[in-house]
Amino acid sequence: MASEAVTEPMFRSVGQALSIAFSVAESPASVKGTTDRALKDLAERRYGAAPRIDADRALNRDGLKDNEFRAQCVLVVRMVDDRLAGHARDTIIARYSKTVVKRAYAVRNLRDHFASLCNTQHRDAILALCWAIYAPSVTAFPNESVQDFNARRKRRELEWSTRSIEKEYGVGRSVLRRDQGMLRELFQGIETRALETLETAFIAAGLLPMPDND
Repeated sequence: MASEAVTEPMFRSVGQALSIAFSVAESPASVKGTTDRALKDLAERRYGAAPRIDADRALNRDGLKDNEFRAQCVLVVRMVDDRLAGHARDTIIARYSKTVVKRAYAVRNLRDHFASLCNTQHRDAILALCWAIYAPSVTAFPNESVQDFNARRKRRELEWSTRSIEKEYGVGRSVLRRDQGMLRELFQGIETRALETLETAFIAAGLLPMPDND
């Protein structure tokens, strides 16, 4: 539950809560300035459906020391494990976790659970299709030129394109596209329901504001 010292909800949205909480909770606690760097990183990138976090939409840390704020972020991550199960939890971890091993385990679980729905028979190709859905976006480096950033972004897109998967595993691109479209729609539906469950839990815990029904 949120600290009694905080009079306003800490986060603005469920996406903001998850993006910040995973970044802070999965960063080493002993590194000075970890929280600030994690928040700065979030302000520069967009993870799937998570909202962009700008300086004028900063979270509410009023009355919380760094260790107390970190504890609240750990609580948010723990609620993902407590309130969600199976592939619902996997979609959230695949989207928001910054720990490569955790994300890889979640993505593999999704592949294992839904591979039978695919026309593609090659399990590694299906895993690549799942990774393409959850691959993090490319973030501009400090002082990086627009040309260099666009080149890196293009390489990332090609790395996870159906053309690249076709070349790697010898599966027809049309089949891959149909399977990826099906998986994307399926995962988005599961993730949306998972976010709704978490939003309700976060509101009850005082971490999010009550919805505006006006």
